[in-house]
Amino acid sequence: MKMGFRWYGEGNDTVSLDDIRQIPGVETVVWSLHHKQAGEVWEEAEIAAEMAH
Repeated sequence: MKMGFRWYGEGNDTVSLDDIRQIPGVETVVWSLHHKQAGEVWEEAEIAAEMAH
């Protein structure tokens, strides 16, 4: 099992990715495209933009 941290995204969370990187044991970040409805396709460009943070 990997320890992850829920991140609400740039502009939606007071915790930055740099802050998360400092948490011991955290290996992954869990996030979502909040403007998408359930079942709506996530475009590769949208995913890439989030991963660029």
